[in-house]
Parts: sequence; structure tokens; C-alpha cells
Amino acid sequence: MEEKNNQALLRTEVEKSSPPVFVIGSARSGTSILSRLIRDYLKVSFGTESQFIVRVFKRLGRYGDLRQGRNLGRLLSDLQGERCFQRWKKFGFSFDPVRICGRLRKKSYSGLLEAIFMDLAIHNKMHRWGDKTPEYINDLDVLLRLFPNAKFVHIVRDGRDVALSTFQTHFGAKNIGEAALAWNKQMASVEAFKKTAGPCQLIEIKYEEFIEKPVETFYRLIDFLEIDDPDGSIETNVRRNIASELFQGNYFKWKTRLSRKEQTIFEKVNYEYLRKWGYPTVTDGSLSVRPLEKFYWRFDNAVKRLARLDIWKDNLYKLKVRLRYLGKGIKRNRT
Repeated sequence: MEEKNNQALLRTEVEKSSPPVFVIGSARSGTSILSRLIRDYLKVSFGTESQFIVRVFKRLGRYGDLRQGRNLGRLLSDLQGERCFQRWKKFGFSFDPVRICGRLRKKSYSGLLEAIFMDLAIHNKMHRWGDKTPEYINDLDVLLRLFPNAKFVHIVRDGRDVALSTFQTHFGAKNIGEAALAWNKQMASVEAFKKTAGPCQLIEIKYEEFIEKPVETFYRLIDFLEIDDPDGSIETNVRRNIASELFQGNYFKWKTRLSRKEQTIFEKVNYEYLRKWGYPTVTDGSLSVRPLEKFYWRFDNAVKRLARLDIWKDNLYKLKVRLRYLGKGIKRNRT
């Protein structure tokens, strides 16, 4: 009986919860560690990357008016097949459409998303939800449209270290030129977003300063996210423990691992952003990118990606997702 009362109380608290929190930034810029620490220390619920919010938003037209239960039910059924919910099982979470519908407060896409993420938050015994999916950095307007009161935490890491890390993964650029263009696009996306987001909706954190001064960073986050800490226990926990969670000195690897030519290429594209964020440079910013260089970077990047088995596997999954949604859309149009 007591457990049921606690669950009911928690459900009520979540329904009154503060705005959702989106951790944004280039992939390999520290979004994962930051979101994990926000979850562990500030009790904002995060699952693994959702990856579907923007993609499904762009296909909402095929579902019709979501105020009609039948249409909303079809959308919920389709979402159930998303990869992230298989990964959320590691938290002991199961995707239950009936339970999620019970949490639905408004019949809309944003309402359905809120119910899903709230369901995970309640499962995690937390009062607030968030998401960390780096690819959303290019569609921040969609997130703001869905959740006008959302809070955004942008973490910025030196793009040359981002490039080095991305080279080792199954996603992202595979040469310094493409990495430079991608980082530039992502930084420009946030700059444009600043013009539409409210003054209290976005906070920016420099990865290198976060590594060296994590306590000060988290105190800023507590203020920004308006975390209630009446007895100071959260700040005390942060002060005592958070530094041990981070790998000190984990930055500026590019100085020894990128050639001078690679460093120069990156600065051709991003000199202004590097200087804006106080990162050291090796040129005076007078060099520019020639169109033929971009063509070569993209061709070389495509060849390198084709040679990686892990990229083929990920692309196969994405193709299956697209075909699944396409097939369901065709079937519904025929009925």
C-alpha cells in the first residue's frame, strides 16, 4: 500500500515537473558524460539517445489529426518499434502503450513524447525528463516548436578533438575536412538558434572548462535548471564527488595527433569559431577553402565510410526503419 502511495505521489510530482532538458552538442563533444552526470547528480531522467523525435516529426502528416484516438494509436504503435526502446531495457524499462496512454495529457505528438519520457522518469524515480541526441543539433527549431518551454544545455568541445574522436566511430566524418565542415555547421546551427530561444532557455558549457572545473559548472547548471536544493545536499554531493567522475586533462589531443596540414585545414573552415571560444590556433585566419577541396573531402570521406563494416550495419538499420515507415504509409493510403 505504501509503495502504491509513493508511486502515486511521484506521478503527481512528474506531472508538475519543470521543463524538459535537452543536452545538445556535436557527437563526441561530451554530451554523453554530461547527460549522465545531470541524471546522477541532478535527478533529471535520461535514457539512451532517442534518435527518432525529429525524423518522425517530419512524417507526422501521414498520421492525420492526432486528436483522433485512432491516429494517435497508430503513431504510438509505430514508435514502439524504435531502437531506443530496446536499449532502454538496460534501465529495466519496458514500453507499455497502455501505461503510456494513461499518462497522456494532450493528444498531440509533443503530448505523446512527454508521456513516453515521463514514463521513463517515473520508472527511474525522478521528477523531470531530458534527452541527449547529438544529431538534433541541426534541428533545434523542431525541438523548440514541440517544447516551447524546454531548457537547452549546449556543450562545446574543441572541434579538432571532436574530429579525432569521431574518426574512431561508426558515425560522423572520416577526414579532417569533412569533420571541419560538420563542426562548422553545428556551431552555426546553435548561433542561429540563439536568435529564437528565450534568454533563459540556453546555457553553453565549454568542455575543457567542465573537465577542469566541474563543481563550478554544475553550480551553474543547478541555477539554470532551477533545481530545488533547500538543504544544499545536491551542491554538497557535487562538490565532494563529481571531480572523480571525469578524466582530467582529456583535451587538446589534436596538438600531437593531427598533422600541421590537418590543423591548417580545420582552421580554414573554423578559425572564427575557434577564436570565439578561446581555442588556440596555428594560422592567422587568412586562408580560405577552395571549392575543389570540399569536393575532395567529400569524395574521400565517402570512400572511407564505404570501407567500414560498422557503418554498413548502422545504415542497414536506418534503411529498415525508413522502409518500415514507408510500407505502413503505403498500406494506410490504400485502406
